[in-house]
Amino acid sequence: MKRLAFLPVIIVFLLIVNAGRAQNDGFLLDSVRETIAVGGGPYTNIRRHYYYNLYNQLKFDDVMTNKNGFPDTADWRCTQQNYHVYDAQHRIVKDSLNARTVNESNWSDIYKRDYFYSDTVNSQTTFSWDFTTGSWNHGNVRYIDTLFPPGIFETSHLRQYWFDQTGQWENDRWDDTLFFSDGLTDKIRVTLWVIGDPTMHVSDSTLYDYTYYPDTLFTYQYEMENGYYFLRKIYYSDDSLQKYKFKYRVMLDGTIDTLGRTIWYYDGQQHLIKYESALWHPDLHDWLITTTIIYQYNDKGLLVQMDQYSGDHQQTQYSYNDDDLLWKKEYYPMAGDPSYYFTYYYYYTYTYVGTHDKSSKQCQKIVLYPNPVEDLIYFNELRFKEKFYRIVDVTGRMIQNGMLSKDEQHLNVATLTPGNYIITFFADNKA
Repeated sequence: MKRLAFLPVIIVFLLIVNAGRAQNDGFLLDSVRETIAVGGGPYTNIRRHYYYNLYNQLKFDDVMTNKNGFPDTADWRCTQQNYHVYDAQHRIVKDSLNARTVNESNWSDIYKRDYFYSDTVNSQTTFSWDFTTGSWNHGNVRYIDTLFPPGIFETSHLRQYWFDQTGQWENDRWDDTLFFSDGLTDKIRVTLWVIGDPTMHVSDSTLYDYTYYPDTLFTYQYEMENGYYFLRKIYYSDDSLQKYKFKYRVMLDGTIDTLGRTIWYYDGQQHLIKYESALWHPDLHDWLITTTIIYQYNDKGLLVQMDQYSGDHQQTQYSYNDDDLLWKKEYYPMAGDPSYYFTYYYYYTYTYVGTHDKSSKQCQKIVLYPNPVEDLIYFNELRFKEKFYRIVDVTGRMIQNGMLSKDEQHLNVATLTPGNYIITFFADNKA
């Protein structure tokens, strides 16, 4: 018998029962969406897990799908995984997406995005997985931000696409922004290219006029090839409780067409309480309101309800826990319609152990939460057909052990006394 072929897979955690928080733990946001269908009861159709590190950066997230569509089966399957990797300066350096159907066992690469940082440029490049060749395509898009030396008040954002016919990246859009020394925007210039044509095509240029700033701001967006420019006038009411934006089209002969209006309404605490957009009807010589959004807040200033009127009346309600964290969001797509969905949000401390090995196309992460724990400790889906576990204290004394069924994803540790423990998962009972 070749013993090496049957070495157990072992994952070890430090488990803390009714004690302080583990140093390397982050927090997990667990959202469960349920839908009420017309003529039917509630069913859960999606679940998402968001895992954050100690710096509040998203480390990875999962999309869970219920294989049968109804919660009474409790048959969840992870069908999508997103990974986010950061460097020592807490800058994101890579993110990737893997997916599978509820009936598949193996994961498939979908896309990845690589980030590059230097003293002169920052860039991000997106690659897509080619199932035919079994390799990464050169990518859909690449963004390049030029870093200018101190004293140069300018930003540059370039978008490129990979062009197979030339075998290289081709410019697509360039946004160049100039600032005054006090940080106010002076000019935004947009340049477009035709793929395969190296000639620059200046699309438009936006100028900012601060003659009456901060009470009023004018922006002029010039359409280089269309014979007109857009004039936007933005100003605040005297009591700063309303903000207005008007949009006009000015032809080269001086003719001015009124196009649109947007108004933001604020309360005394500067909470946005109403948003209203309208289009000017030249025949009626009046404004036709297209969208109205009403915002309501609780006594802590947290948004509790949003009503949107744009043809239909849509409503979203928000509820919070004792820590003022969002715990439930209810969405009604149309007033009076019994169909709606609501999402529950749960927050846990979690311990993360795992690797993400693209070369073997295997994604392995083990998550244990909550940690510290009082009674039930949960863990995500393990890849083992048979799962064994063992809990020992810090002296190595066996406290609890056993075997878990394929679908079990929690342990009851309520009988353990407060303290630190080590829990081990392995694939057979020979560890």
